[in-house]
Amino acid sequence: MKIRSKLPLLMLPILSLLAACSPIVVKGKVIRGGLSMAATVPASDERLGDEGIKGVTIEAAQQGRLGEVVTATSRNDGSFSIPLKGNGSLSLPMTVKVTADGYLPAEVTLPTPTPEARLLVVLKPMRRSGE
Repeated sequence: MKIRSKLPLLMLPILSLLAACSPIVVKGKVIRGGLSMAATVPASDERLGDEGIKGVTIEAAQQGRLGEVVTATSRNDGSFSIPLKGNGSLSLPMTVKVTADGYLPAEVTLPTPTPEARLLVVLKPMRRSGE
């Protein structure tokens, strides 16, 4: 009887480890704007409804993950998903590098977005000669 009542307390460390090892997916969108940058925004941010840019390369590397780089490409609507391995993914800052033909690149280091947030990437079109 005493062991049964302590079972939930004994399971807590195991459940915490499992949660820390769970993979997460960073979701986001690439849009056109006046400067190239990336930032974490709430999933309700109205800019996520703007027209997206397809075919953009997004590279994410979490600090402390020796050389592990995850690459994603934006879909036709500009949305993308970056799958990250577990082991405390949310506690590690990540560096995001974004490149696309015809746009100025963006690079930023920021806290890893939570599953409830989105990574908004804004890319500035390059000037064409003669503009």
